Amino acid sequence: MPLELQSKLLRVLQERVVVPVGGTKAIPVDIRIISATNQNLEGMIREKRFRADLFYRLNVISLKIPPLRERKDDIPLLVEHFLNIHAKRLGKENCSITEEALEVLQGYNWPGNVRELENVVEMTVNIADQVIDVKHLPDRITNCKSSPEVKDGGEEVLPLDEIEKREILKALKAYEGNISQAAEALNIGRTTLYRKIKKYNLVLLVEVGEGM
Repeated sequence: MPLELQSKLLRVLQERVVVPVGGTKAIPVDIRIISATNQNLEGMIREKRFRADLFYRLNVISLKIPPLRERKDDIPLLVEHFLNIHAKRLGKENCSITEEALEVLQGYNWPGNVRELENVVEMTVNIADQVIDVKHLPDRITNCKSSPEVKDGGEEVLPLDEIEKREILKALKAYEGNISQAAEALNIGRTTLYRKIKKYNLVLLVEVGEGM
């Protein structure tokens, strides 16, 4: 959003009035704003690409929506929902999916999140007759080995990136999104922590006590 447009939105939120294009009379509005982003807005504020006053005006209640890979128990419900939508649109009655196909979907990490899942369901509804099976799923999903390797003794072996991501999340939760304290606990610099937050596409809680 350009800075000029940000200032106009801020004015609307503060004054609760709008002036139509070409008009001169202010019209009162009674609205609530629900906004979402996958960007690091605190970083954008430091880079002068997002207004701090607009950020604090919008950020009254902050919610983190975990990516699909962190809530895989939701996949069967989402699949059923998208299945009903696209089967109805295509005029296919009694369309269903096998347990084996669901297990494969739950084993995939979904880098494209819920949108990717809906795309896969729509594609399979198009190519399957009535029952969606593993053979109808894309190769990138059936050939993906997303589960961590397990040694003979049963101990889970995680990739280093996954371990790093988990520890960063743990620190952010422990210090309620306070970057300075989380960075100190992780024994890394603030700049390094911001870079890793961007790398892993993590959503921060509002920082407290950072002087911002």
